[in-house]
Amino acid sequence: RSELPASLGEYLQRASERLHKPFVVGFGISNAEQAARVAPPAAGVVVGSALLRALGKANSPANRRVVARDFVRALRS
Repeated sequence: RSELPASLGEYLQRASERLHKPFVVGFGISNAEQAARVAPPAAGVVVGSALLRALGKANSPANRRVVARDFVRALRS
């Protein structure tokens, strides 16, 4: 997904006010900008499909570890 819904931040804020436990958000989070939009209020983000896409671009099986590390570092920044 290239964009998140404009109303997502408001929705997550309402959800966090009603939930009494930490929650994570997934389904469409694919880059650092999107992760920053949802966390907080989300306690974390799920980026499974985006990580798999990044791993698919690795030029060798041995390079997958580097690709995964770089992908996660970019999200955390």
